[in-house]
Amino acid sequence: MASRKFRSVAGAGLSLLGLLSVLALEGGCGKSRSSSSGESAGPAVAPVAPADAVQPNVVQVEMRLLEQTLAIALHGIGVGDLRPIGPALHRLHEAKGATERALEEGAYLPPLRGDLRAFTAFDEAFHAELEELYAASERGDVPAAAVAFGRVLTQCQGCHVTFRGPPAPATGSSP
Repeated sequence: MASRKFRSVAGAGLSLLGLLSVLALEGGCGKSRSSSSGESAGPAVAPVAPADAVQPNVVQVEMRLLEQTLAIALHGIGVGDLRPIGPALHRLHEAKGATERALEEGAYLPPLRGDLRAFTAFDEAFHAELEELYAASERGDVPAAAVAFGRVLTQCQGCHVTFRGPPAPATGSSP
């Protein structure tokens, strides 16, 4: 089924971003999957963390919400419906407030090179790009939203390398 969708999307001349959106939807659109016994597997349920599990800090909470927001944006850009992006960005902005409070109170410091000024500068630049994504989504401007989405993703890498360090090398054989 995916190959048929791939040909129809590729034949329509959609961008790589649109193609990725279709493929992401094909792989995890929330449809119930059947088990080998033929019964419906039902909706996916997140595992419950043990009571002694370490709770995420405010930045981790914001980053998880950001991941959800970017998935919503990617989907919206791919299908040409930008309306869900604004509400998702508003939720993310609320999480940013919790992060700012934790930084101001000293409850959170960036784990690597805990330079609070640099971290705040990265965060402000990142959220400025999110504002561009918001503005494009409010106008219903899919091409501008796609460009803003790319700029948002570009901001991720600089902050992660600076404050989390370089990614671990891939394991396994290389081509």
